[in-house]
Amino acid sequence: MLKKLLYIISVFILTLYSCYEDKGSYDYIDGDQYKVTISILPVGVVPSLGEPAVFTPKLKFADQSDTMRYTYEYSFPKYGCVCRERNMSYVFDKPEIGKTMDGLFVVTDTVTSVRYYANVSVTYSSPYAVGWLILSDVNGKSVLDFVRMKQDAYETVPNLYGKLTGKELGTHPYALSLNYMGMSHREPKQFRIFQHGQEGSLLLDCSSYAQVSTVEEEFAGNAPLGFKPIFAAFSISGGWILGNNGDLYSRSYKRNKLLNSSFVNVAADFRDGLNIQYLLYDSPARFLSNLIIYDQLNHRFLIVIGATYPGGEIYAVIPPTDLAATVPSPSALDGFVNHYSVLYGVNAYKGKCFSVLTDEVGAVCLYDFSFDTKTKKTSKVTLKRNTSIASMLNVENARYQLLYNRPYLFFTSGVNQQLLYCYDRNANTYYLYKDFGKRITDLKANYDDGYLSLAVGLENGEFWLLDVKDEVLLQKGCNVLYNTKVDGKIVDVLYKNR
Repeated sequence: MLKKLLYIISVFILTLYSCYEDKGSYDYIDGDQYKVTISILPVGVVPSLGEPAVFTPKLKFADQSDTMRYTYEYSFPKYGCVCRERNMSYVFDKPEIGKTMDGLFVVTDTVTSVRYYANVSVTYSSPYAVGWLILSDVNGKSVLDFVRMKQDAYETVPNLYGKLTGKELGTHPYALSLNYMGMSHREPKQFRIFQHGQEGSLLLDCSSYAQVSTVEEEFAGNAPLGFKPIFAAFSISGGWILGNNGDLYSRSYKRNKLLNSSFVNVAADFRDGLNIQYLLYDSPARFLSNLIIYDQLNHRFLIVIGATYPGGEIYAVIPPTDLAATVPSPSALDGFVNHYSVLYGVNAYKGKCFSVLTDEVGAVCLYDFSFDTKTKKTSKVTLKRNTSIASMLNVENARYQLLYNRPYLFFTSGVNQQLLYCYDRNANTYYLYKDFGKRITDLKANYDDGYLSLAVGLENGEFWLLDVKDEVLLQKGCNVLYNTKVDGKIVDVLYKNR
């Protein structure tokens, strides 16, 4: 019946148009003679709130003899026409952060009245969505500062949380943690500030920085007695939070249901017990479907299932069958102390793990292996002793940062850990990148630019951003991109890219 009705309407419209008398104006103009081809890249722009949305279209005129005959217009439904120039630079009034506004760029031929169209879109982001978070301890109080790029220059925003909310964070700051998993499944973007004062740790909105809840409120029932979180990681179907006593707590959720799940307040367990030192993932912007943990009680790497619901199961890794007798298995590192572990080269299930260890006699060892969390198998396990850095590396107090998928390891040294060295693992050589004169309290590479910049936080509140591109390191150089000083002692730094 519906098809029949549509047919009748179509015939009626065609009949209606055929009834008009052809008055006839046969001085036709070849449309292709004056055609305009529009190219706009990018089609969608994401300016920060208060900054202009900019479009600079490339236009190809079929007839170059008279390009003044064309007019231009950018229009958006809520705002109407906002610009009548070829290139647009316009600051929208009170746009909704995160909501995409679709618009049209129109080129009109004033002689023929022919119009040419191109789609454009504008999505405003928080002015504090992208940049470096700096967590500082100011006389025991937690303070969050921010370093961002604005109009091609870095600027520091002191006490960002206080500025936006008029509140204080809390006391005894410990670390920053970004939650990007779950967000690709329509979950809100959030990050956590771990602090060990009586106020508890906070879960904040990434755009407004408003408090969503406390981390302790994320537990079903009450948080474990004396719980002090130090790290969190999330995968497709699970989340984990690590306490300072080595206890690991999990939450399971179906996709799109992260907010409807809670951490179970019973610590994870595995045969022979657990004391988790490291909860490992690649970076906040990527994820490993199943996670890797390091159990310092039994000196072993383990796999935690996070790719399936409910997940949370723990498995021992399987050593390779061709493991050399002089190389310990990732599942049995008895006699070794782990000082630093990191994952890199990760896709959904596979990746590599690098660690700095010391053996029974205190010798520094660099330990590598590849893993497949689906099969639980490890491969390409290597251990290197007597590296060139061993004699001058105080592993207990040093800070480390591996530049993922590159051979460079940055580490601190010196009586006060004020020296920053760059070590080339392939060449087994190192050089002093910079003497900061004050204790280095944190090192973090920027995962969003391919680990080409490195942030350094100091005990006296200085923040340094360093260029660590290959061309700089191969020349054994030092290139400072930016430095600033905030109040107090820097505890943690972390890049935030959304």
